[in-house]
Order: sequence, then structure tokens, then C-alpha cells
Amino acid sequence: MTILDGAGKTGAVSLIRPCLQTTVLFVTIIGFLGTAHSQNQPELIQDDVSYVDDINYFSPIGQSFTSVANGPVSVELYYMDYNSGMGPNSLTVNLSGATGRVGSAAITLPDGFQGFYPAYFPRVNLTAGAGYLVTVVAPTPRWGVGFSQFNPYNGGSMMEKGSLIPFYDLGFRVIPLPALNVSCVSNQVALYWPAWGTNWVLESSTNLWPSNWLPVTNAVSIIGGVTLPKTLSSMYFRLRRSDIGL
Repeated sequence: MTILDGAGKTGAVSLIRPCLQTTVLFVTIIGFLGTAHSQNQPELIQDDVSYVDDINYFSPIGQSFTSVANGPVSVELYYMDYNSGMGPNSLTVNLSGATGRVGSAAITLPDGFQGFYPAYFPRVNLTAGAGYLVTVVAPTPRWGVGFSQFNPYNGGSMMEKGSLIPFYDLGFRVIPLPALNVSCVSNQVALYWPAWGTNWVLESSTNLWPSNWLPVTNAVSIIGGVTLPKTLSSMYFRLRRSDIGL
């Protein structure tokens, strides 16, 4: 068997490893394929939301923050569909560092959505203590983003029309992405991820497009992951956040 880490919607990898014979296992995740962080990765949570601004009118609108973790992350902002039917459901979320833009993610929100929604940045490795800026772009006045002037966040501030607004913050969360790793154990394939990724579940699909992601049910649990038999047919794998269903 050859282990080929494949390319998916939110990630692209190139690692090729020899293993057993004859079968190809394509591995992809919502998140990041690479070396796992053994320590717990802290999350950055600023959940206060008291008001909503029109993303299109106040563009560029966003939030500066200081990373508390190393590695790839998802960034969640609080969105509200307050002009339903006035435009598409697609938004663009950009992430910038000291040298400029480091990542961009397209998201599609459900009709009538209100709440936090993640944009994944699996190819961007944040550095703890470094400053970043997340901005969101909407093509029409349909979507708003939540913010607050209470309980100010000390590591950054809200941006409206390109200017930072002291003592105001968007509702935002910066969540580390666990690494999904692959190795061969005797006549089995082992998939494992960091112990702190307890709210992520393993899913598989026979295709990336069209995809049909389903929970992996035939795996045997081991410390830090699962094993699957070598008779496994070609398959894609991913980790999905179980607490938000996305």
C-alpha cells in the first residue's frame, strides 16, 4: 500500500510514504496534515456580541488579534443574515500578518444564519505572540457581523472602513486545527491526531467531488487515534468539528 496524502477543499499536501502493497489511500482533512502538537493548544475566544454592522457598507471590516497558539487555525466571526434575499450567501475571509495577506477562505452561510461560523486556514502557521488581522468581504448588504464595546479585548481591536476602532471588538474565535497523521502498523493503517482534539471526529468519503462524508465506524480505537485494515479501498479522510456540525 502507498499512503498518499491528497488534496482537498481546505488543504493541500504532498507527503508520500511507502506502506505495504497495492492499495492507495488518499488522506485529506478539514484542518491540517502535518506534525501534531503534543501540548494543548489554547483557543482565543471573544464571544461578546451586542450590535451588528453591515459588512458591505463598513468594508474593510475585521479584527486584529494576537495569536495565543502556534500552527494552523480556523477563525470564526459572528454573522447575521439581516437582509435575506438581497444577495448571495458567499463571503470571503482574509487573514493577514505583519508582511501582508497570508491566507484567504471562501465561506457559504446557510439562509437565515445567525451565529459563529468558521473559516479554515490549514496552510497558515500562526506564531504565538504575533499580531494578525482577519477581515471579511461581502458583495452585497445582506450580511452583518457582530461586535461589542463591552469587555474590550487587550490583544487587538475592531476595524471599520480600514481604521482600527479602540475599545470595540468583533465577536471572534481563533481555534487551533489538529493535525491528522498517518502511519503503518503491521498490516493496518493508523490515523492519529493530538489528544487535545477531542471535539473532532474522523470521517471518510470515496470521492472529493462529489463528496459524501460519513463517520468512520469500522475503525479500532488506539491511543491517540484509530486503525483500519489494509483491505481498505481507496478513501479520503478528514477531521470535522463535532461541536458545531461543520
